[in-house]
Amino acid sequence: MNMPLALRLSAFVSLSLLAACGKKSTGSGIGAPSVEPPVAKATPSGLSTVALFLSTQSVASTMTDFTIIGELQDRFYKTGPTNISNLLKTIDSRLAEINSRAETSTSTCLSNAVVEDTVTIFGESVVGKFQCYDAFSTTGGMMFGKDGTDWYLYTNDGQMRSFVKVSPVSGSTDDYVVDARMSVGQLNGVDSSTQGACGATWYGCSYGVIRLVANSATKSFEMSTAGTGTGFSTVHLKSDGTNLYAKGRDGNLAGGTTWSNVSGLSEICGLASDTATAGDCTTLNESNFTFKTLNADPASDDAWTHTGLGFADVTLDGSATDAVHFGRSAAELSTLAGVTAF
Repeated sequence: MNMPLALRLSAFVSLSLLAACGKKSTGSGIGAPSVEPPVAKATPSGLSTVALFLSTQSVASTMTDFTIIGELQDRFYKTGPTNISNLLKTIDSRLAEINSRAETSTSTCLSNAVVEDTVTIFGESVVGKFQCYDAFSTTGGMMFGKDGTDWYLYTNDGQMRSFVKVSPVSGSTDDYVVDARMSVGQLNGVDSSTQGACGATWYGCSYGVIRLVANSATKSFEMSTAGTGTGFSTVHLKSDGTNLYAKGRDGNLAGGTTWSNVSGLSEICGLASDTATAGDCTTLNESNFTFKTLNADPASDDAWTHTGLGFADVTLDGSATDAVHFGRSAAELSTLAGVTAF
């Protein structure tokens, strides 16, 4: 039986800290960079700093709905199953395990030729490049590989799945571009350890998908998320390091089939460091999004006349083939020809 998510995250973070106290830092044993630090460096401080936002506040802007920022903070930057930092630290903790074992491992998997694996994630064909796999248990594991200077990581681990590409920034020794796709909630209603809080239904707790791209050198940060129990049926935000723009819509699945509490659109333009202060979003808005907006409620698309790349409508129905369950199952991690065990 799997441990509850909160206990797993606590164990992972503890392991990561222990590894950091050794001779090498997280991931350095195999050369893979950690993913959470560069994302944290690029994340607008106005999101990660706990603050109180009131919808009655006014700024010198036509976009004054502070509720959207407060909801983003509550759902993704405070303690909970969709906390971005903890999700990324889960991946780093697995790298820390491999880093520790690399001291004595005789595996030569990183000398394998890179094997491409094309996966459909949120309606898009994504190519991963892998050399190694590692099984955590019969129900979890990861694949990883390096192509040139780019690292590719795929995890199927407890409540979450992730597909991450990490690329070094040219001319920098410690800055990276992180492109991450993640999902949460795959054990909802399936594993009894989750049912105390969620009940026996997949929609009883947070269940959804996240896409983010962060550049720690330029401080650019972009994220879209969609789900039920996550605050938003759809939301997309982007920051250039100075300003932050966000637009989205609340929503929650009732009975797993009907969207309820779907509010009108909310949007805001503020400073990245202080979203309560009006920013300049002349060139920072939905027309500048670099990937499609994730959306779990396609029926309400017409309420948002998207001027950018449009929507990536995702299916969330609790089935083993919906958007949360992208990529290979734990049992399939070892079946990609040419990828061998670490």
